[in-house]
Formats: sequence, C-alpha cells, structure tokens
Amino acid sequence: MTAPKIEPFDICMCTNNSAKTLNKVLTRITEVIPKEAIHRKFIIDDFSTDETVKIAQSYGWEVYHNSKKGLRSAQATARNKVTTKYYAMFEHDIYLAKTWFPTIPLAVLDRNLDGANGIRNRNVRGFRESDIYDNAHRLIVSEDNSFYATKPSTGRYEVIRSVISIHLRQNTRQALRHGYFIYREVNSEPLQKHLKSIGKSSVLALRIGIETASIAPIIVYPLERTLYLFGAIAHSFK
Repeated sequence: MTAPKIEPFDICMCTNNSAKTLNKVLTRITEVIPKEAIHRKFIIDDFSTDETVKIAQSYGWEVYHNSKKGLRSAQATARNKVTTKYYAMFEHDIYLAKTWFPTIPLAVLDRNLDGANGIRNRNVRGFRESDIYDNAHRLIVSEDNSFYATKPSTGRYEVIRSVISIHLRQNTRQALRHGYFIYREVNSEPLQKHLKSIGKSSVLALRIGIETASIAPIIVYPLERTLYLFGAIAHSFK
C-alpha cells in the first residue's frame, strides 16, 4: 500500500533517564512512520544521567538539553524548536500503534483540527484494565502520541479511539512509582480532588473489574490513587 503524501513534519520527544524503553520506542517509530514523512526528529533531554542521549543519537535524533528541569518546560522547549507546519509529540515510553501513521496525521489534515491523539493502554495487568475502562468512558487527551498544527487556529482536537498504542511499564511496582513521580513533579490538582478519588476508588475499582472481567484492578486501582495522592502532597511542598 502506497503511503499518502503528507508534508514532512518534525517529531519531538521529551526524555528523562529513558534508556530502558528508548531503543524499543525509537525502533518502533522508524517502523511506523516512513522516512520521507519526517523532516527532523529531536529530543529535549531533561538532565538524564543514563544512556538516553547516546541512544537517541545512535538512532539519528538531534539532542537538545532542557534549560529548566521538568516535563512542562521540556515540552515548551520542544514546541519552540519545531520548524514545520505540523509536528508530532511522543513520550519516551510509548510503543506506537502500527496504524498511528497515517491515521492520526490524516485526521488532523482532513478534518482541519488543531491536533489529535490515539489512546494508549499500559502493558501491566491491572493498569491495562483501568486504561481500557477509562478509554471506553472518557476522551483522554494526551501529549504522548499526538499530532499538532504548529499554529492552532480552529480550537478543535480529537481523540481517535481506533489507534491504540502501548504505554510501556516494567512491572506493577514501576507502574505505581511512575504515577507517584508524575504527580510529584508535574500535576498540581487540588489535594481535595485526590481525597475524593480515593474515597470513590474501591467502588470504581469494582466496576472496572466487572467490566473488564479481571480481579487485578480491584487491588491495583485504589493503590494507584493512593500513590497519586502521595505524589500530589509531595508536589505541594516543592
């Protein structure tokens, strides 16, 4: 099948000690997105102390260093370095769906959107079922497998549910730790919101378990919400 003609676009990724997933993630991108569709590919590295930069360079990615620590700063830096009319933003732990290209870019171009993303499910039992449930009941906008207009003009954004990527996690412990650190470093929702979520977590976990026919989320979901709260508390003291 001949790939549709899409104007070459920049690809950017924010990294931080990403060596454990980066080989797999970058290899997958080269498999999914044709070389001729890519204008530039670069990472904004957030003070990694592992082999992240070396790995990215070995795959032909340009490397820039974040001027300030943190994901939000890295994302802003990445956008400032984009030179094409459209660009893609991927996370360092997203194993891209085979259908991401051309489905997501074409959705933006054909429907005159400012952006679009597919959905993603974590690859660890319990978390995977939670993601399946969330994606069935909510439209989750994320910046981990997205395609954007560099100069947004329509205010329209869509989530394409048919494109399902994998959010790579090593095991249950690492998945829980990831949630804690995300809420400690990035998210800043009111603590009251997290307390309410924990209060409802057991009931919602049961719903997830029933809908996905799995016991795992009944145990994992309340734990995850608790780690979110701990991360949010840590964030409030930064």
